[in-house]
Amino acid sequence: MRHTPSVFLLATLLAACGDDSPSPAVDLGAAAPDAARADAGTPDSGSPDASADAGESDVLTPILAIAAPRSGRMTPVRRVVVTGVATDETALGELTVGGEPVAVEPDGSFTTAVLLEPGANAIDLHLTDAAGNATDETVEVYFGHRIGVGNSQAVALRDGVVHTWGRNELGQLGNGTLEGSGYGEDPETSSLPARYTLEVASVVSVVTRQTFMVALQAGGTVLTWGSNGSGQLGRETASDCGSNGTSACGRTPEPVVGLTDVVAVQAGFEHTLVLHADGSVSSFGSNEFGQLGRPGDPATPAPVEGLAEVVQIAAGATSTYALTADGEVWAWGENDRGQLGLGTSDGDAHPVPTRIEALSDVVQIAASNASGYALTVDGSVWAWGRNHAGQVGNGESGDDVLAPAQVLADGGPLTGIENLAADGFVALASTPEGRVFAWGWGFLGQLGQGYDAEGDRDLENRLVASEVFVPEADREAFTAVEIEAGAGGPSLVLAESGALFGWGWSFRGSLGLEGAIDAWAYSAPVLVLPAPE
Repeated sequence: MRHTPSVFLLATLLAACGDDSPSPAVDLGAAAPDAARADAGTPDSGSPDASADAGESDVLTPILAIAAPRSGRMTPVRRVVVTGVATDETALGELTVGGEPVAVEPDGSFTTAVLLEPGANAIDLHLTDAAGNATDETVEVYFGHRIGVGNSQAVALRDGVVHTWGRNELGQLGNGTLEGSGYGEDPETSSLPARYTLEVASVVSVVTRQTFMVALQAGGTVLTWGSNGSGQLGRETASDCGSNGTSACGRTPEPVVGLTDVVAVQAGFEHTLVLHADGSVSSFGSNEFGQLGRPGDPATPAPVEGLAEVVQIAAGATSTYALTADGEVWAWGENDRGQLGLGTSDGDAHPVPTRIEALSDVVQIAASNASGYALTVDGSVWAWGRNHAGQVGNGESGDDVLAPAQVLADGGPLTGIENLAADGFVALASTPEGRVFAWGWGFLGQLGQGYDAEGDRDLENRLVASEVFVPEADREAFTAVEIEAGAGGPSLVLAESGALFGWGWSFRGSLGLEGAIDAWAYSAPVLVLPAPE
């Protein structure tokens, strides 16, 4: 509790008495300097006992105002920057963040970087003043993905339990069979469960792309399942899946041998990326366009060459991206649409990571099929690559965009963004307040634009970022913490309450909603899973 200095309290009491005449006994304006400083808790710099006096009289705790990160946020980036202001009415002592001392500038500001562990993180801040009074604050940040969307399947991590739903012809649901989710009104299909629960423990992050899934367990082990035609599972599997029963796949989650220190996972069309605790990256799967960034056996995990201090990985269909701790973005793989952001396009393979020179001060990246996205420290978004449906968000569509261009919103640049997501021909962005914006291809409803003036579903493309329409009944609960977009499936939002919302293409149970219409574009968010009780 903050206490009021005694001189101010005395003045308040005198004013309350209603006596307008000056008091001969107490002259507040002419109080003895040493006494006034002692009462106010301000040391006399000219007194040899000033620090002792201050220590004896200072009972006020220092003030710690944290500017970033926002407590409760999710991030796909391992490194977060903690900023704020520390103040005290006398003198500050020491500030520690995560147990490490942090310098405080003369104006009270401080900045430090923290490397997160996969899953839930509690960043503890401890501030003392010269008298030994202390203030403690904790910022909670989740590092990893708790929701994911692929071609026609999706996944959600709730309280450490993995739930999957959608199509399963290649084992991508991991339920040990090739049976997918229930959908439509046909008794043979609607009798199946809408969602499956997998018997895997300690999962802290899970991603999916096209027709396979990758999960990260606490401790750094990696599990994979689903299609394996290009070795993207990192292990050998039988070839008895698919419509002809000859496609390679893994029907249950199994560990990738040799991976034990992983902190993040990501999936491309048919290749897999893992980020190690030391900031290096390994890859496996398809390498047709050099998207693995290294030579050798593509089906065996091996390090990407020439990278260090990586804090986030992202994958397009056949291209790959890495964000380093200094805010630089590196890209490699296919570049036929300019998706490497180098200012050129060609049909060659690009197996060597190359820095995107036009980008700096980047704090987060994302990738759709053939477009890349970067969030910079000022909250603005930049995009490049294929733009036939407006997925670059620069107000145009048609020609490929070969170098990063700023994403626009109605009335100017898109700013104030906290998280990005992209896949297919769609991009999403969310703000710290939980609002969601979308742009790109609208035909499958993945932009969530609601309804037009005639009441029909709005399935038009958006060439600039447009806010997702949220039905009035859901607006209070729809505060986005995490966002994901699927190439041929729905878009998903994990809300602050833990509720899961979805919209977009519902096909073979891909929306995860019981009773959902099959082969239908939902143009506005619907509640898929209520908040946990």
